[in-house]
Amino acid sequence: IFRALAYIHGTLGVCHRDIKPQNVLEESDSSGMHKNFIDFGGGMRFCVGTDFTKMEMVVFLHYLVINYR
Repeated sequence: IFRALAYIHGTLGVCHRDIKPQNVLEESDSSGMHKNFIDFGGGMRFCVGTDFTKMEMVVFLHYLVINYR
């Protein structure tokens, strides 16, 4: 992880300012385990529950507005 940070900071000139375990994506294939940084504005695209959560919020807000007294 530190080598990847050094690479993107030193070579690419990108400073990743939100380093946390949730931003490390682990993938495994036949050649081994790969770790990738996400959250360069793309974290929501990797979340499988995003569409469900949006629908849940729409339904909640609908009932809140309709039944608020």
